Amino acid sequence: MPLKTVVIKNKIGIYDSDDCIVLRTSEWDEPGLDLSFPFDEDKRNMRLSFSEAANLRDFITELLDTKLLEKPRGNY
Repeated sequence: MPLKTVVIKNKIGIYDSDDCIVLRTSEWDEPGLDLSFPFDEDKRNMRLSFSEAANLRDFITELLDTKLLEKPRGNY
């Protein structure tokens, strides 16, 4: 089962901290994608079906394409 980690630079108030989201494919009761926030005990893990994950991907792509979110600059 492939595993990917996305590092997030958090800037909340006066505190700077790094966090991450861990994504992996899973096949418990049905094939899907697991999202977890390992350094935040208040956030629960989420499971998305492949169609939900594809909808999320499409929505993020749409936001980036319409400039609602700033595209990354530099070497990311």
